[in-house]
Amino acid sequence: MLKELIKNTHKYFWNLNSDGDVILGSSDLDPKARVTFTYTKKWVYIAPIVEDMPGTYIGKPEIFLKKTAEYEQVVELIKLVKAFLKTDSKLNPDKTFKNTMKLLRKYYQ
Repeated sequence: MLKELIKNTHKYFWNLNSDGDVILGSSDLDPKARVTFTYTKKWVYIAPIVEDMPGTYIGKPEIFLKKTAEYEQVVELIKLVKAFLKTDSKLNPDKTFKNTMKLLRKYYQ
């Protein structure tokens, strides 16, 4: 999933939370599906909240330590997303949201 997100950042529904974490998807809209990417200098944390059925969530959080390939991919992804959000505001929210939901359902089922 990380390689797809890095390659096609512009196709997905992104946001930043107040802590500066990168959010893929949304838990405010149905179907609820969101992945939070948190970055520190020592580790990255990927926290999915993907609703399988109302009230039933799938996906497990993952932590990757520095010097792993996944850590480097998440750091690269976060940089790309933050740059993307600053520069490109001409996205179709409906289309990017549908792409995001399709990707998350495929990955987490």
